[in-house]
Amino acid sequence: MTSRKVVILAALAAAVLVLSAYLSTAQATPMPQTVTVTEIPNDQVPLYFQSGRIDLHLNPWALPVNIVAQLQQNPNLTLVSPGMISAYDLLFNPYPSNKTFNPFAYRQFRFLMNYLVDRSGIVQQVFHGLATPMVAWPGPFALKSYILIVPFLSSYNIHYDPTYVNASIWALFRQINQTDPVWRGRILWMNGKWYYITPNSTSPQPVTIIFFIRNDDPYRYQMGLMFSEALQSLGFTIKPIYGTLTDALSTVYGSNPADMGWQIYTEAWSITPTPWDTGAGASFCASWSGNMPGWGEPGFWQYMNATIDNITQMVSSGNFTSLEQFEQMSETALSDCFAEAVRVWQVARSAAYPIVNNLKDFMPSVLGLETPYGVKFAYVPGKNTLTVGMLHVKQFPWSPIGWIISMDSYTADDVLGWLFDPFMAYDPFSGEPMPYRGAWSVQLSPNGSAIYPVPPNAVVWNATLGKWVTVGPGLMTKAVIRYYYNGTWLGTSWQNGQPITMADVLMYWYWTFDLAQGAPDLGANAQNIGDLQGALQPGVSTIAGVQFFPNGTVVVYSTYWFPDPNIVGSYYAPYYTWSVPWEIYAAMLQAMKDGKLALTRPEARSMKVPQVDLTASDSAKILAGYLANWSSTGSIWDNGSWACVPGVGCMLNGTQAAQAYQAALGFYNQYGHLFISNGPYILKSLISTTPQSAVFVLWSGYPFNYTYWYSRIFGTLPSVPSNPLASVVGLSPTTLVVGQPATITATVQGVGLPSAYVYVANPQGQVVYSGTVSSSTPGQLTISLPASALSVPGVYTLNMLVYTDKVTVPTTYSATLAVVPAVTVTTSSVSTVTTATTVTSASTVTTATTATTTVAATPGWVWALVAILIIVIIAVAVLAIRRR
Repeated sequence: MTSRKVVILAALAAAVLVLSAYLSTAQATPMPQTVTVTEIPNDQVPLYFQSGRIDLHLNPWALPVNIVAQLQQNPNLTLVSPGMISAYDLLFNPYPSNKTFNPFAYRQFRFLMNYLVDRSGIVQQVFHGLATPMVAWPGPFALKSYILIVPFLSSYNIHYDPTYVNASIWALFRQINQTDPVWRGRILWMNGKWYYITPNSTSPQPVTIIFFIRNDDPYRYQMGLMFSEALQSLGFTIKPIYGTLTDALSTVYGSNPADMGWQIYTEAWSITPTPWDTGAGASFCASWSGNMPGWGEPGFWQYMNATIDNITQMVSSGNFTSLEQFEQMSETALSDCFAEAVRVWQVARSAAYPIVNNLKDFMPSVLGLETPYGVKFAYVPGKNTLTVGMLHVKQFPWSPIGWIISMDSYTADDVLGWLFDPFMAYDPFSGEPMPYRGAWSVQLSPNGSAIYPVPPNAVVWNATLGKWVTVGPGLMTKAVIRYYYNGTWLGTSWQNGQPITMADVLMYWYWTFDLAQGAPDLGANAQNIGDLQGALQPGVSTIAGVQFFPNGTVVVYSTYWFPDPNIVGSYYAPYYTWSVPWEIYAAMLQAMKDGKLALTRPEARSMKVPQVDLTASDSAKILAGYLANWSSTGSIWDNGSWACVPGVGCMLNGTQAAQAYQAALGFYNQYGHLFISNGPYILKSLISTTPQSAVFVLWSGYPFNYTYWYSRIFGTLPSVPSNPLASVVGLSPTTLVVGQPATITATVQGVGLPSAYVYVANPQGQVVYSGTVSSSTPGQLTISLPASALSVPGVYTLNMLVYTDKVTVPTTYSATLAVVPAVTVTTSSVSTVTTATTVTSASTVTTATTATTTVAATPGWVWALVAILIIVIIAVAVLAIRRR
């Protein structure tokens, strides 16, 4: 017994020592008192670093190549954490106008644009090699989904071929002239240009393409000019519009496609890579997502494709029973999306982040530094202020519900970077969803069948009745997800000092259900929320019931299924749309109901009122007015019905509501805005006019620190490499012999054991080999090509999506292989002489005694060398025979 006590005491002593060491480390980790974010023109970034005015730049994907080169020459800077997070495409307006001839209304014309995008030229001329061609979504951003369509994509042999495009356009326009009900006989070729004659007219007009080219992004500007020149060379008249994101929000995303105010737009995206695209392309292909022309706005013409919409809705709601079925559905939807070509993808790009050499406590990842953990605790020793440069600080209004539809990258950097901790995030090495400031556990049906009974006392929100109702007996589901808010949410506070409570949790689940059902409690203005309803309804429809427990546990009974439990867990987990207290959401909903503010940009256009912006003085004043009124009257939004759960009780009372209103008003009076969140920094000021800037001040009530988050994210990993992505740095051999098997060795840099999905295309663009290769040898991959894959001579293309067992987000690599015919060397003598070993000079030749051999042959100077060697070999052979 005594020895047992000694062991226990020793263990306790060790635990105390470990805890003391942890706490001392945590306490010793400093944080800046202030973070300042400044909008900096790209050409000024090197000067800002050189003069010490910034410590890091958070939008490296916007920096021109020449600026990156200047930064690389600065010995005080390091480029870290390159992430494959940027993709560029051309968006087309497919509206079939009967007044203006729009060639992009024809799917065949849009698809031909794949052959008019010079992806290799863009990589070399625009990005100077720092990008990779991207033919279709999802490219490298969802490796497992992309592999499904590689054979389909390769069958089209997508490459830059303006001659083919020109001939195909002529054929298409001939067909239109013969059969089109509107434009029959009205398309003309005159004086080297295309013209059309509108119905009820006899006057030809040039086929004019309105091309919105972003001029605030040097890459998109150059790509836009290249594509304009390509179209002009085919006889089209280009009417360019040059503008910024703000301009595009109205001209492109804020307009009815039927108005024909634009026909092409240079799009770019910041994308978090994940293993799967669980929506099967919904975000970039389905009309219900709100990202296709028409934008889901009532009264606008909408692009729609029934097959894509139906499949993506089924996939997004988990309406499949096996991974194989999901793969089949994804393959169909993604292939159809590629064929529809409303978006033609150009390139994907990874970019490294410039930081000063002595920046501490940043957390690199394959997702870059623009993550909830990337720079939240970063500091420079000896400085109380962290200074950050960005291309912009803000472009969209800060409307947490509106962020369901759209959120700009700069706002995301501000909010996720310093002001807010989300419930979930993405794994720094794989992009896999993971709990962040929260936790979940998932029970998952092994075969996608509904095997879990839903407790009869579980509830759903009934928007018509305006209350939570029990679901009753007899329901079964495919998954049970438990979300744990206690400890990381409950038990902590908002930045105004108010405790985070179950009322905050219930408000999020209430408005998610309510908006998905049309939100009748918004009165007459409920008719304007079609965009939100369309975005939320597919997910909400998969919830069979919910249980809310006062201790902070929420249990969701779900018909959504996917074989990865983390994907299922993340499906309902709150992200940045749940970032402020319940009373702020209540005020936003009241302002929407009263027609004073709209929740989203499309709603704002329909209602002709401003969109909610918690950082804007006008919006904040309106919302603060509601809070003040409720504080004096004791009112609660919807009479507080959303906070009362059958069998559990009401989780909000009048006293608590009054305290919440007063705390929010106190925050508003101090800071002049209502973005009250839970992160380590409070928004002190934000200037949204150029030059934009923001100031964040350290919040003393934040309960966590760098050490806590590092341990939670990286575990026991002692350090994180500044560049975790895998890359191919060598390939050999690159000259192969036709009709013979070949072994190619790729040298790979990266963390862990390398793997790759490899596919090889022959000179005709047909995939002759594909498969996944892996290695147990660090830094080396072996690719074995069968003889059947090398059946004809010519230039082959080897493509690799490279990753490791530790870092599963891939990088792309391409190389050309010269497949040459075998050469048989013979003499006029009876015997056949063949070369098999080294020729060192004309007088030193080694011959072999085998009957035949083959030598790999290549064009040009190699042929000349072979000819010389043959002459030398024949001469020596004759001499040898005579001397015998």
